[in-house]
This record gives sequence, C-alpha cells and structure tokens, in this order.
Amino acid sequence: MNIDRDALYIGTFIASLAGAWVLVKYKVEELMKSQQAMFSKLDSINEKVVLTEQEVNGMKREVKELSAYKQKITILEQTTAHHIDLISAEEKFVTRKEFELVVKNLDKDIKELKSGQYEILKFLKKTLGSQNE
Repeated sequence: MNIDRDALYIGTFIASLAGAWVLVKYKVEELMKSQQAMFSKLDSINEKVVLTEQEVNGMKREVKELSAYKQKITILEQTTAHHIDLISAEEKFVTRKEFELVVKNLDKDIKELKSGQYEILKFLKKTLGSQNE
C-alpha cells in the first residue's frame, strides 16, 4: 500500500504543478494582451501630442506675425496722426476728396485688422483652453 499511496502523492503533486503552470501561462497571456493594448493607446496619445504641439507652434507663429503686423499698423497710425494734418494733406494729395477717400480706406483696413485679430485671439483662447482640460 505504500507504493500506491506514494504514487497517489506523486500524481497529485504532478497534477498540481500542471494546474499551476496552466494558470500562470493564462495569466501571463492576459497580461501580455493588456500590455499590448496599453502600448497601442500610448502610441495613439503620443501621435496626438505631436500633432497638437505642431498646431500650437503654428498658432504661435501666426500670433507673432500678427503682433509684428499690428505693431507696424500702430506705428503707421501714430505717424499718420502726428505728421499729417488737413493742410499738409491737401498739399500732398491732388484733392481733398482724394485725401478723404484714402483716410476712409485706412480706417476700413484698420477696423478689418482689429476684427481679424480679435477672431484669432478668441480662437487661440478656445483651442488652448480645450487642451488644458
């Protein structure tokens, strides 16, 4: 009977080892699948981050260009305000009507620039605000 009992113990031990091996193998496969899914999500997030950084850099460039352009317009406005009056304008332009037309066009252009700048700043605020969330 000792041999039967020892064989039973050995059989139980081998079955336990086989069961443990199957369980460990299953858990490792599940962990590998979840790790691959996480790496895939991480790659997707990294791609989105790179694209967002490129968009932000492009927007920063546009803001710099607009700021430089606004500075030029401001200098032009100051120069116009300080150096042109009606008398010198009449000397520089053929008629008073022509001068009024030029001033009207300048005012229209300045309003359009200010309006466009406001829209761009509003867009940037919206875009940068949504990225922080």
